[in-house]
Amino acid sequence: MSKAELPKFGSSVEASALYKRIHRVTEKQGSGYLIKTSRKIWERKPAKISGIYIGYRTLCDGKREWEDEAGYIFFPELYFPAALIAEGPRKRPVLVPVDSIRVLE
Repeated sequence: MSKAELPKFGSSVEASALYKRIHRVTEKQGSGYLIKTSRKIWERKPAKISGIYIGYRTLCDGKREWEDEAGYIFFPELYFPAALIAEGPRKRPVLVPVDSIRVLE
């Protein structure tokens, strides 16, 4: 779905999946030191969500590595769009895959 095909702001929509941010930590032994790498990825999970379309965001998956002088550095690997759906006035907006949206009439 391109930007032109996204619903209009304020449209009632329904989504069949959502994105959840997860972290995976791996450790490997370097020459005399331990290398820690953390993967930050958006995992797609099935869900039934209905609400109002309020915009879209560009998300990215990638890895995070520790460097002694700079601290953690994030290296993005994959960029993809996500729609922002508000389920109610007091609930946090939910990020959903763009291809899981259906506009309600």
